[in-house]
Amino acid sequence: MDFLRNGDRKDIEDDLLRLIAMSYVAARRTVNRKLDQAGIPLSASQASVVLLLAKSGILLGSEIARQLGFDQGMMSRIVDDLVCRGFISREHDPRDRRIRKLQLTNAGLELVSRLSAPLTGAHATLSRALNQHDRRRLCELLRRLVQENQDASS
Repeated sequence: MDFLRNGDRKDIEDDLLRLIAMSYVAARRTVNRKLDQAGIPLSASQASVVLLLAKSGILLGSEIARQLGFDQGMMSRIVDDLVCRGFISREHDPRDRRIRKLQLTNAGLELVSRLSAPLTGAHATLSRALNQHDRRRLCELLRRLVQENQDASS
């Protein structure tokens, strides 16, 4: 793929946006495929919510949406599905009934242990073209892009 045609500024800007979008789609498809192959009934987005709750414990849906970059509509659909399937629970905050806290159920906790192998496989597939130094550098650059754009949108 020859994305950087003549290297002028406009081509680089266009290619950067396209490559970031294509990378996201490739990552999501790869994770979805690995989860499906492992018989895990989650999408990449659902798995990211489950893993964040496993790491953080109890969170508000708005906090999960912010951390994962989901809009409220997408977050609501993911949570509704995960609640219906018994992987997470929604509990009212006793101090403010308008607030609903999310946490993993026992079934959700059991599911977390099954996520490791397919996600490790997805990582290996996605990063096989990069050596350790390149992976580290790519993460640094992407973190900087995310941080700069989060700051700009706040």
